[in-house]
Amino acid sequence: MALHIAYSNSYDVLKAQLTVNLTTDSQSGTDLLFSPIQIVVPSREIENDIARSLCQTDGICIGFSFSNLAGWLKPYGSFWHTSSIDNFTLPWSLYPILTRIQKENNVHSDYGRLVEHLKGMTPGELFSLAEHIARVFTKYVNYRYDWVCSWIGDPNATIDTDKLDTLPDLPWQKRLWQELRSRDKAKEEPSSIYATSSYTGKILALQEQLLGDSAEEKPLETKTTPPVHIFLPHTLPPLAMPVLAKQAQERDVWLYVFNPCCRYWFDPGDAVPKDLFHWTENTHMAEQNRLLRENARSIRAFIDRLWQYAPDEGMSASKLIEDNFSRGKRDLKGMRRLWEQASASIYAKVADTDQSFIWQKRQPQDGKPLTLLDAVVNSILFDCPLSGDESDFSFDAKAFSATRDTSLRIFKSQGQIGEIEAVIDWIEALKQAHGYSADDFLVVTPNVSNIAGLVRGVINARASENRIAYKILGEVSSQESAVLQSGTFFFTTPDFDTFFELISSPLFMRCWDIDYTDLQTLRNWLVAAGFRNGICQAHLRALLGDGAVEDDDTTLERAIERLALGFAYPQGTEAVHGRSLAIFGNEVQGHENETVSEQQDLFCRLLSLWQTLKSLAQLAHFELDPYTGLTAAEWKTFSEALLDGLYPNKPESFVTDARESFTQAVETLHETILRTTQEPDERIAPAVYWASLKRAVGVSVLQSRQEGAVTFANMDALRNIPFKAVAMIGLGEDSDFPGNTTSEEFDLTCAYRNDSKALPPRRGDQDSRIDNRSLFLELICSVKRHLLITYDAGKIAGEKSKNACAVVEDFAQWLDEQAPGILMKISGTLPASRLSEDSFTVSCDKSGNIDGIRFFTNRNPNDFAAWKDSAGTVDPPDHPEDYLRGFSPEPESTPDVLYWKDLLQAWINPTGYIHGKLKLTFFRDIPELTEPVGLYPNLAADPLQKKMLTKRFLETLQSGDCEGVTDNQLVTYLCQAECFRLNPSYGFATLRPLVLEALAREAVSILRAQQTLAPTGPVREDPGYLIIDKTQIRLPILDVIPKDSSQPTTDFLFTALSNSDYVRAALLQIALKALDNGKDNKKNYRLRLLGIAKEANGAQELPGPIDAIKDPDVRTLLPFEAFSVMTSLVRLTEAMNTNIRVLQTKTSNQSWGDSLPPFNPVWRGFETWQDNVMKEKVRLDGLCIFKPQEEASKKAKEVNAVDEFCHTITRIIHKGSV
Repeated sequence: MALHIAYSNSYDVLKAQLTVNLTTDSQSGTDLLFSPIQIVVPSREIENDIARSLCQTDGICIGFSFSNLAGWLKPYGSFWHTSSIDNFTLPWSLYPILTRIQKENNVHSDYGRLVEHLKGMTPGELFSLAEHIARVFTKYVNYRYDWVCSWIGDPNATIDTDKLDTLPDLPWQKRLWQELRSRDKAKEEPSSIYATSSYTGKILALQEQLLGDSAEEKPLETKTTPPVHIFLPHTLPPLAMPVLAKQAQERDVWLYVFNPCCRYWFDPGDAVPKDLFHWTENTHMAEQNRLLRENARSIRAFIDRLWQYAPDEGMSASKLIEDNFSRGKRDLKGMRRLWEQASASIYAKVADTDQSFIWQKRQPQDGKPLTLLDAVVNSILFDCPLSGDESDFSFDAKAFSATRDTSLRIFKSQGQIGEIEAVIDWIEALKQAHGYSADDFLVVTPNVSNIAGLVRGVINARASENRIAYKILGEVSSQESAVLQSGTFFFTTPDFDTFFELISSPLFMRCWDIDYTDLQTLRNWLVAAGFRNGICQAHLRALLGDGAVEDDDTTLERAIERLALGFAYPQGTEAVHGRSLAIFGNEVQGHENETVSEQQDLFCRLLSLWQTLKSLAQLAHFELDPYTGLTAAEWKTFSEALLDGLYPNKPESFVTDARESFTQAVETLHETILRTTQEPDERIAPAVYWASLKRAVGVSVLQSRQEGAVTFANMDALRNIPFKAVAMIGLGEDSDFPGNTTSEEFDLTCAYRNDSKALPPRRGDQDSRIDNRSLFLELICSVKRHLLITYDAGKIAGEKSKNACAVVEDFAQWLDEQAPGILMKISGTLPASRLSEDSFTVSCDKSGNIDGIRFFTNRNPNDFAAWKDSAGTVDPPDHPEDYLRGFSPEPESTPDVLYWKDLLQAWINPTGYIHGKLKLTFFRDIPELTEPVGLYPNLAADPLQKKMLTKRFLETLQSGDCEGVTDNQLVTYLCQAECFRLNPSYGFATLRPLVLEALAREAVSILRAQQTLAPTGPVREDPGYLIIDKTQIRLPILDVIPKDSSQPTTDFLFTALSNSDYVRAALLQIALKALDNGKDNKKNYRLRLLGIAKEANGAQELPGPIDAIKDPDVRTLLPFEAFSVMTSLVRLTEAMNTNIRVLQTKTSNQSWGDSLPPFNPVWRGFETWQDNVMKEKVRLDGLCIFKPQEEASKKAKEVNAVDEFCHTITRIIHKGSV
């Protein structure tokens, strides 16, 4: 029985040695079914990898038990400094104490400093503070065990008492520890189930467990206990070190430790410095590999500490506190000799000592010289310069050729999208050149959640046949976050946007069998039905308090009532039941939406969802006043019902995984609350419960790589696991890498940072910046063949280019020092985007020769065809991506019929027209979002809403008998009509009459003006088709004013309800004039325009009496002139239908939350044409032909307006198409 430590710079070597040892252990005769061999691993992915290796060796994987470090140490207590779900106990133990301190007036004086901080805190803020304190307290147990023992048990346990007493934050923390101990002692009665499991009781018992000899005191059996294997621990807290020594007395304990260097690269005078990381380097050591020493300090410190416990003398009282134990000079020199003896034969396993070393040197491959990346790894292994040490390896930097050696590249980009695009091209190039599969690649970044949306967007923007399979690790997936989002809707933000985030999550959509088209339909239905806040009135009152509006008819309950009436009554019926107006679902303007009757299956699912939400609202007891939350048992019931109701089980793994992780988190949290609370029936605030549940879900989620997919992950997610190709992206100076050393302001272990007289750090303390530098070095050593490093240098013109982060800058500087000039051969700038012209060719030097730096290119055949086509044009593009403008390998045929509404939109809103025709959407297949109106909407400021409401007012007035009724009476009638008064689209119920009044008066004035022009009412007339070449334009139905046979013109009535309507009126007049071109029997259609004049209080004919209108005016165009204008408009519309390639780009729209990637489609390669169209259109809209509402003297001064219009349109088309 001993402590064995195996070192290597290779994950594969360590795993192979583990496999050999496990095979030996399994043949020892121990019954492994009841006493399995324990394997302690740092991650789920390493567990899976080892299990696969064992299956390949033995065919099965039985007799082995995997756990993380906290799980293995659990017999000693649940207070280990890891991200374990067991760490939930302490925050829930602290929370009621903090709540009591906040509420009571007479608390212990030691809490004085804390009381001031607690004033005004909400329950959620109190629990957050409890979590922060718990993290620091857990750190104390692991790194300052003697302090904690002195506070809750033995006052003489630490020698730091005097200095601690000078710290202002000590009294309240010490008092909290003592109160925790008092609460635990109350539960430690002999008959209590808590007698051997209390939190503080375990802490005090640990010393006896570690130093005791009796069998009763040992937490684990010693006679038949099989060995334990701890694989790739990157560090251990000081409290775990004596546990290792104790376990080594009872069983064989194997540690498999990553060590990048085979030399004895430690301080020969003092292997473990008293102050953390403060070694006394001598001149000889400083001349060795600086990259190793600058970046592997954390590894070095860990190995230093392990050497203290390597000999077999076992556990002793002096080892209990790590800083109190040290070895003499003689012992240290003996250790160095042992290391040197073991390292003498690099590839031989040392079997006669407790230490074993197997090193893996990089060798030249396929008869080629050693690659630059392999030389870097070897220089670290042998602690020598990059050029080698002659005996072990050599590297000739002068002979390096970037065209032959693609192993290492460093690039700066002009944005995160450029980095991700380049990585995809890099992956494709290596797959083609070396036959790599997708799972041979790893892409890491400091925070993968920050780029997850960009990764999805860039990959999904590619053609389906060119997309790579990928998996994003390290973020709480959309499945788990979706379930948590439902809690946000119920208890925090019960508004429309939060509800829509809930139902638009992929998990919810799969569980309810809805697609993105259904999603948009549901959104339009709920907008039309007036849903804005809350499930029901009780829900709003519970969350908003008594100040909630009593008569709020914007809840989901009222919206469902309206839609149900719309389902029951025929389309168009203004049905009213009680206080609800029938809503059919197609009332949202600008969207071709089906009604609830036309989508019966979807509406039934909406009703089912409503019943589920209603049942959950009842379980949440929102009727309680005041609402303070639920008991622990009620929260458990509610959480389980929420999961089963909103996310019913499906056979897909991502559904079952999400359900399992959420269920596990709920169970763990429930057990924790029951174990720590003194009052089981005490109500827990929603903010407290859901904050804790979110943390529980994050800890319980287990993610692993997907076979056949590129893995995107955080820097430490797959630490030490080898990959053939690794890309480190996002390593700019603004990235959080290697980060800053931060701590809680009340953390007593870090008081020395602000007070030079405070206690110094101890040798086992951690420094995140130093740890991350070691992580960077480990990633380099784990790359087998190719390494890519990128960073965002910024892209704003005029700004100074940003640098890489400090660790990349140091790496680049070391490379340049070791091999002058080599950095220029492996570093460069990435193209602005993978659609830029230079992305299709490899990089070249100033002479135009291929330099091999950027050996990867955009390999999309359609993009390349467009670039090749543009390269042959005489006129070079103005924009790097303009060659894509109008390009189509297979041009679309001209449509036979062009509808009037399409031609109108093509001119009035060119961008919107093109987006619609090419089906560009906000996200995947979702059209531009509809939003619910506010409680008091300004309808007059919303052109579309104002227009549609005025039209409805007019239809209502025209359908009734208005003769003899005053204008005021008509206004009152409109405002009180149930179809308007009960319509939620017009704001809050009690405010609707005020919202409607102004527009009602306008509608009445328009009615009076129409009656003046057409006393007997207009007659509907169909003008038919206007034919231009092969295109037929379907013209709209006209309202013609009755005339006698002697009148030479056919006057048609057009009422302008918005500014764009004046352009519509002008275009319609032009089209009707063009109908007469070349005909003998002319209709002579003439526009009679009604509108609201700025200087008048009501509607009137514009610009004045029809007989007084003078040139220039659209009404006076000749037929051939009108036909020329229409021909130009048709040509422009056809050009806009050209197939244009697009790419998504980031947007600032945050309404979707975290469940959807932050993307909004914009043109790439079309911006210049789009700008030209919009600039010219603004000027052309000012021509006389587009201002039928103005008098001749106020119109634009162009005499030849028609010629100007046609000439400009022709120029736009010529520049904008192939």
